[in-house]
Amino acid sequence: MTATQPIQTNPADESQPVQAICASPPRGGHGPIADVPVEERRALYDGEQRPNDERQPIPSWKRKRARLRLGTLNVKGYGLPLTRGLSEKWLSMSRVLRDSKLDLLALQETHLTAERVERINSLLEPNYTLLHSESPNNPAGSGGIAFIVNMKRMNAPQTPITVLVPGRAAVVNYQWSPTRSITILTVYAPNNVNENEGFWNELNEQCSQRRLRIDVLLGDHNVVEDAIDRLPSRSDPAAAVSALTRLREAHRLVDSWREAHATKRTYTYLHSNGTSQSRLDRIYVTKSLQRAAADWSTTYVGLPTDHAMVSLSLANYDAPVVGNGRWRMPVNLLTDTPFLEAMRTMGMEYQNELDELPERTALRNPQTVHANFKSRLLAAARERTKERAATRNKRLNKLKTQLTGVNKEIESHPDNLQLAETSAMLRERIHEQEKHVLGQSRSASAARFWIQGEQIGKYWLR
Repeated sequence: MTATQPIQTNPADESQPVQAICASPPRGGHGPIADVPVEERRALYDGEQRPNDERQPIPSWKRKRARLRLGTLNVKGYGLPLTRGLSEKWLSMSRVLRDSKLDLLALQETHLTAERVERINSLLEPNYTLLHSESPNNPAGSGGIAFIVNMKRMNAPQTPITVLVPGRAAVVNYQWSPTRSITILTVYAPNNVNENEGFWNELNEQCSQRRLRIDVLLGDHNVVEDAIDRLPSRSDPAAAVSALTRLREAHRLVDSWREAHATKRTYTYLHSNGTSQSRLDRIYVTKSLQRAAADWSTTYVGLPTDHAMVSLSLANYDAPVVGNGRWRMPVNLLTDTPFLEAMRTMGMEYQNELDELPERTALRNPQTVHANFKSRLLAAARERTKERAATRNKRLNKLKTQLTGVNKEIESHPDNLQLAETSAMLRERIHEQEKHVLGQSRSASAARFWIQGEQIGKYWLR
C-alpha cells in the first residue's frame, strides 16, 4: 500500500460514515480535519500542536529588520489647513516617508493638537501611525514633537510614547529583536540660551528619575557643541553646551557623523538673515551602536520648512542575512519609446536566431538562446532605468554637487562672506527643486488613485 492510497474506515458498517483518509495529508490543512468546525478543532488540539491550518500568529518581535532607518525633521509648524483640515505639509508627508524609506521619523515644532492628530492618522493609517506630545500652553501655535512610525516596515512600539518634557522631549521603546530593545529620545530644545540650559538639566534629571537608558537621541537641539557646526564659525554659550554634554556622557552618546567627518561642513538650518547656517539637527547614538551607524544623509525635502532632514541607518547584526532581492523592471519602461525600440530589435534577433538554429548541442540550443535573450533584455532595462533617473535628477544632483564644493571651500575660508551667501543661495535652489519633484510625485499619485482607486485590484487592496 502506498503512502497516498486512501483507506476506507469499516466500509461494511453503514452507520459509520465512509471517509477517505490520506496517510500523509498535504500541508495547509487539507484532509478530513479541514471539514471539522473550528471550535471543535480548537477543543481537539487543546494543549497540543495544531495542524498547519490553525497556525498561531507570529510574535511581533519576530518581524525584525536587518537595518533600522531613522530620521529627524523640524517641520516649522502645522501649515495652512486645506483639505479636511489638513495642511499641504501633512498631505505630502506620506510621500516624503516613502521616498526616504524611513522606519521612524521624529518631528519637531509640529503645533499638533489631539484633533489634528486624529485627522492626520485617518490619512496615514494603516501604513503609518503618528504619536505626539503637544505644548501645554499653546499646542496649536508653538512647540510640539511627534514620531511617525512606518507600520509596513516596523512593529508598533512596546509602550505608548513616554513624555519627559511636554512638547519638548519624549521617548519611544521598540523591541528591535528577540534579545534587544532600543530606546529613542526626540527633543525640541528652546531657542533661548538660559531656557536651553535648563531644558537639558531637566531632561537629564527626568532620565535619572525614570532610570531610562537612551540609545538614540535625535531632534532639533538649538545648540551646537563645535564651532565648525555654525557658519560663520562661532562657539555657543558654554553653560548650554555643558548641560547637553552632561546628558550625552551620562548615556554614553556620541555624534557619530561628526566623529566620522571631523572637518566636513554641512548644515541643516538656514537662518532668516539668508547667510548664517547651523547644524542644529543631529542624531546621537550610544558608543555600542556607533559601529552599526551608517548611511548618514542630510536631505532638503520639498516641505515648507527651513530645516533639512537628517537620517541614518542602524544595522542589526543579530538579524538573519537577507539578500538584495529580485530586480524588477519599472513599469514606466513599457511606455518608453527608446526602450521599446531596443526591446523590439532584440526580440527580432532572438526570433531569427531560433529560426536559424543548427543541430542542438549542449552549448547551443533554444534554452541557451532564450537565456541569452533574457540577460540582454535585463541589461538593457537596467541601463535605460539609470539613464532616465540621471536625466530626471540631473539638475538637482548638479546643485548638490555645487553645494558640496562650496562648503568644502568654506572649510579653508570660514570667514568668506561671499562663499556663505553662495552656499545659502544653492540651498534655497535645492529646496525649490525638491518641492518641484515632490509636487510631481504627488500629482502622479493622485492621478493613479483617480484611475485605480475604485477598481478592485492590487492597488485598491493596499
